[in-house]
Formats: sequence, C-alpha cells, structure tokens
Amino acid sequence: MNKKGLNEYKKVENKSGKAEWIYTGAYYVLPCNDKEFKKLKLVYVFMSVLNFVITMLMGFIDPNSLRTLYVLIPYVVVLLFVFIMLIKATEFYFTPSRMTYRQKEKTVSSLYISVRVLYISAIVFLICHIVFLFLGKSLLQDFFLVPLIVCIIVFSRYLLSKSKKYPCIKEGSALAEKSTYIDK
Repeated sequence: MNKKGLNEYKKVENKSGKAEWIYTGAYYVLPCNDKEFKKLKLVYVFMSVLNFVITMLMGFIDPNSLRTLYVLIPYVVVLLFVFIMLIKATEFYFTPSRMTYRQKEKTVSSLYISVRVLYISAIVFLICHIVFLFLGKSLLQDFFLVPLIVCIIVFSRYLLSKSKKYPCIKEGSALAEKSTYIDK
C-alpha cells in the first residue's frame, strides 16, 4: 500500500490468525438510489462508446482536413480523451454505490475531468475544422465531420450536466443526511 492512503486502513487479524486490512475511512456516495445509479452507469458507458465510435468514424471517412497539422492535433487529442473516457466509464460501471476515497478519485473524479477536457478539446477541434473549411481546400467529405464533432460536443455536455446533477458526497455528512435519494 502506498503511504498516502495507509491511514485509512487498519490491520486486524481474522479468526485463522492471518492479518488483513480493513477500510476505516469515509465512504462516498452519489445522491441517487440504486436504480438511478445503475442507469447513470449505463448512460456513461453508452455515451462513451458512442463518442468512441463517432471519433473512429471521423478517422475512417478520411477527410482532407485531417492531413493538415492544425486539424490533426486536436483530432488526436479528442481521440485520446475519448479513449480515456471509455476506460473510465468502464471502471465506473464496475464500482459499487458506496465508494472509498481512492475509488471516488479513480473513477468519478477522473471521469468528470476527462469529460470536461473532451468537451473543450472537441470545441477546439470544431473551430480548427471550420477554419480549414473556410480556407477553401475542403472536399465534400470534410463537411460530414462538422455534425459528428457537434455530436461529440453535445454528448459531452450532456455527461457534464449529469456529473453536476449527481455530485459525489461523503456518506454521513450533512448533505447526505438531507438527500432524499440515498437508501438508508
């Protein structure tokens, strides 16, 4: 174990005399019941798979714009963060509803950050692509990228709104006690 999270664990002996580590830190929950939590997980996985398919489709269309450096670099950044978001959404799908601090930081917080960066980088990619279209070297297939990029921006914005609707709160805190969504 790393030293940073060691104070949240306590070493105890079980009945057979073997030492095991028990988590004694605070648990974190999302302010929703189990049914909404499962639905939220499915939404994140579905949207991240959809973003990944759209981004790969943009590369397979083989537009002329991806042959210029100022459009290619934002596309690669979008592709990178779509892939990271896909991995984080898959990790989030397998997390329990009560999370340790490490699970919360690894899944929920990093998923929110990657969605936010994907949203910003997709906007930059759209701006670079529109600049390329106005320079006049574009083909017909270059115009097909604009609605695909807009789809990624819309899906990322939707996931950002979901993240703001369900902030991760400490179980047993005043916010968790006021929440009507948490099953007690």
